[in-house]
Amino acid sequence: MGKITLCLLALVGAIGIIAATPALAQTPPATDLAAIQAIVQQLQAQLNSLQEKIRMMAMVLPAQPATPAQPSSGTGTPAVPATPATPALPATKSQSFDIYYNPYCSVSENYYSCPPEAGPPFTIVRTNLRRGSSGYEVRQLQGFLKQSPNIYPEGYVTGYYGSMTEGAVKRFQEGNDIEPVGVVGPKTRAKLNELVTDIITATSTSPSSHQ
Repeated sequence: MGKITLCLLALVGAIGIIAATPALAQTPPATDLAAIQAIVQQLQAQLNSLQEKIRMMAMVLPAQPATPAQPSSGTGTPAVPATPATPALPATKSQSFDIYYNPYCSVSENYYSCPPEAGPPFTIVRTNLRRGSSGYEVRQLQGFLKQSPNIYPEGYVTGYYGSMTEGAVKRFQEGNDIEPVGVVGPKTRAKLNELVTDIITATSTSPSSHQ
């Protein structure tokens, strides 16, 4: 197909050259003019023949199929599958003392769920307490300590941090490998709240009972 096209272009060029040659533009003798016309007619016949061959080959040759698009290799980082949420645990309040809910945890009436490192979902003491302190959190502390008669045998829930409460805190600290200073500091507070969560979980009802 390419060779025929080149031959066609060569013939067209030859005819153009003959027509554009200045020497031929002048009126030639009759014999030369007849010879030139004969050559032109011969070239024209060859050109017509080549054009016909090209048309015939175009009808016979099948069309070339389009090159299929190449699938993209992809350079993006595959999406990381989402981590499933930790199933909420059943939860019930203790009947003997009140609790605070951790604001970083999702807590409903019967269930709670905390993100990693959020701390215990329930607390009873959020500030440091010592002898002479008073208020609602002292009542929380006393309500928790009286759950163990060997730690707080008096069991008074007065809201005032006196000598009996101080003694109960010391006994609680001794039983949990904390220096028995009688002051509710960060270590004692963390242990108290850890135990509160354990009690809530141990006494919780099953999810089926709330359905």
